[in-house]
Amino acid sequence: MKVIEEKIFLLIKEKKMIETGEKLLIALSGGADSVFALKFLHQKKDKLGIKLAAAHINHQLRGKEADDDELFCGELCKELGVEFHSLKVDIKKYAKEKKYSIEEAGRELRYFNL
Repeated sequence: MKVIEEKIFLLIKEKKMIETGEKLLIALSGGADSVFALKFLHQKKDKLGIKLAAAHINHQLRGKEADDDELFCGELCKELGVEFHSLKVDIKKYAKEKKYSIEEAGRELRYFNL
């Protein structure tokens, strides 16, 4: 895994994807991709000269499972010492009010209202 991680690190530097001094907000769902991104960037934060924070949105679509994801994300951030922000939204209600699909409502809330 170290070889892959080093390739990712070099790509970030080469393409100037992250600049020294930036504060990054990681969209943390609790899934494998976002957890890897958070852990990787946390591990490389000193080399990259960055600060990290994480945000999780609980859309309340999967009941206890969604609550467990939110709890997991918060605990992970606490372990890593990463600032954590969490938001619960009743996405079904919001979608109905706006006459959107669940996907459209989620996209709007993630990208435009946070």
